[in-house]
Amino acid sequence: MANDPDPLTNVRDRIDSIDREIVALLASRHQEVRRARSAKADRGAPHRDQAREAAAVSNWIAAAEAAGLDPDAVAQVARTVVGVDLAPGLVSVALFVRAPVPGRTKTRLAATVGDAAAAAWYAACAKHVWNEIVSIGGAMTEAWVADPADEAEVRRWLGAESVRPQPPGDLGVKQAAAVGAAFAAGHRGALLVASDTPDVSKTYVRSAIMALRKHDLVLGPAADGGYALLGLATPPGDLFDDVAWSTGSVAETIRARAATRGWSIAELDPLIDVDTHDDMLAWARRASRAHPLRQHLPQGASAAPSDITP
Repeated sequence: MANDPDPLTNVRDRIDSIDREIVALLASRHQEVRRARSAKADRGAPHRDQAREAAAVSNWIAAAEAAGLDPDAVAQVARTVVGVDLAPGLVSVALFVRAPVPGRTKTRLAATVGDAAAAAWYAACAKHVWNEIVSIGGAMTEAWVADPADEAEVRRWLGAESVRPQPPGDLGVKQAAAVGAAFAAGHRGALLVASDTPDVSKTYVRSAIMALRKHDLVLGPAADGGYALLGLATPPGDLFDDVAWSTGSVAETIRARAATRGWSIAELDPLIDVDTHDDMLAWARRASRAHPLRQHLPQGASAAPSDITP
């Protein structure tokens, strides 16, 4: 009869209904995962538990075999569901920055090139890094300014919508505050980025964001033993306490503490942060001829450019 429902339509409707139920179950599972993650954070336990994830995948395979399904196909689905964070929250990217005021900015570099040239270089470098990170989708970008009195100036200079003051204290206190604010806002990860590292690019930062899906800590080491980027998928606890900042042991200290906690670590390529004239020369020797910051190098700091294309 003309009004009889089409059998194919009925079947498709039931399939659509089952698909919605699957998504609802994934949402319920995700809520339980968040509760487990919160409990682990309270205990200082790692964000990821590889043994637990492997056991969960094995449970899927056993259930598939019992249901007469292809266990290999189900295992692929299981590894995706178990290993991927389904949270819709953004990753927070915090750029640590200061106003480019001559005499207050890059004083070690200024000892060689002069106050004005050092400030101009830093202004160009920090602006370049900011433009790179704000061009990334799926991230919440903020500028954390060293001097609260400079907030308005930094907002105007960078064109930043969100500018926050760094709290008093050493670098560990400041970084803990930025990471804590990210997790308090519900973000699923936090990245800290230095503003004096010319080769921080959107590709570099995007790689860090992707690595946070599978690792507790992402480290972008700097050539001087510190780091140009640090990312966390779990609250830091005392990770930043009593670190010998501005020394060559900073990155290794963070690695060792993460390893003690059982955290999984992803390392990006090392970069050069420019604190001194020697740093600037080292960067100029390896940087692409087409790098946009070449035009901002002070006179005498652009020798021996690389032939690497961007």
